Amino acid sequence: MAPCIVFGQRLGVIGATGGGKSTLIDIFMGLLEPTAGFLKVDGKAITKKNVRGWQRRIAHVPQVIFLSDTTIAENIAFGIDKKDIETINNKIEEFRKKQSQGDRKRAG
Repeated sequence: MAPCIVFGQRLGVIGATGGGKSTLIDIFMGLLEPTAGFLKVDGKAITKKNVRGWQRRIAHVPQVIFLSDTTIAENIAFGIDKKDIETINNKIEEFRKKQSQGDRKRAG
């Protein structure tokens, strides 16, 4: 398989149950290493040494969302140390204040 995904493009993966969709996405996200071949971005192979840089540049929107039984801030900052959540809260507040329509601005 050799898909070419252009910068800024979105990718949807569909197929039968057990067809390898989740495995393919896990490889694209650098969570799994391919058993054969390699993952390349801009002609450069993604390796254990540079996978974190790749992961910082991508996003994954799963079909099923996960919300923890905790604060909104902690859900937004999922996976971030609690001590850093105040920094996240401050950045969210700064962003919100910069919006011309505040909380009423359309998101979609």
